[in-house]
Amino acid sequence: MTTLILQTYNLLTTGAEGGHKYLSTKIFYDGVEQSLPIFFKDKLSEGQFKSNSVIAIKGHLREEVKPFTLTLLDASQVEMPNQENWLGFIVQRLLAHKISAFRITEYVEGYTISTFLENYHLWFDISNDKLTLKKGEFGRLLPLEKDEYIRKSSSWTKGVFTTSNENFIEFLQTSWDGEQKEKYTLPYSKDNINTFLKFLQIPFSKGWKELDYRLGKNGFYKSTGIIETENGNKEWTFTLLDIGEQDIPFITDKIDQLIRTFWGDLFINNLRRHIDKTDILPIVA
Repeated sequence: MTTLILQTYNLLTTGAEGGHKYLSTKIFYDGVEQSLPIFFKDKLSEGQFKSNSVIAIKGHLREEVKPFTLTLLDASQVEMPNQENWLGFIVQRLLAHKISAFRITEYVEGYTISTFLENYHLWFDISNDKLTLKKGEFGRLLPLEKDEYIRKSSSWTKGVFTTSNENFIEFLQTSWDGEQKEKYTLPYSKDNINTFLKFLQIPFSKGWKELDYRLGKNGFYKSTGIIETENGNKEWTFTLLDIGEQDIPFITDKIDQLIRTFWGDLFINNLRRHIDKTDILPIVA
């Protein structure tokens, strides 16, 4: 089940079957603006709906491919999460930063929260009891390569919350699989809320830089994420892995990656090496 948190929507009516209420809104789904109709579960749910400046609507989010459409079905209005746990805290922080639309997805092992933004993505993974943050990350979305595309892809780089350094961030390569190490998790407490707020300052208040290294036009081989701190710039560099290296890594892959990076950085490649620099501004929703 999916719960949508919405600040912008229209309440409409249809004359079918004696008249029905439904909602309509627009969201940036994977960075591309899409219309989203929301159909209530039944007449009772329609009648119980209360229009507020911010609403929480729970239902089944259906995605059709050809043509691409989004619909929230069997919907009903639910209470806004505001409990003293990670779910309530993150929801309230996103609202405080004026994120107009995001979703909470329930799955067997917990909850995820993800935003509907045009140029950024934020994603949080929370335990079933809502008291452990299992993962927090952010990144930027790239411009559409073609107008007919229905999704934007992300850059190589994502910023991930970690307890392994004083800046509480680590830049890694964006991948389908989430990192499972303990250093990426955080129990819920007042002290840990302040720790996590320092991490959230980066996407919301400070911004970051990305450097992509390539030989020639498309020979990308490593990337770097950089933040500015009171003690100067802090950076994290990582070798770019292909899908096979991420999915089924072999022992020899580490050697191949070292050789790739070593070769790319050699003096002999100075004239072929290019660095694409991108300054990412803080999120303004």
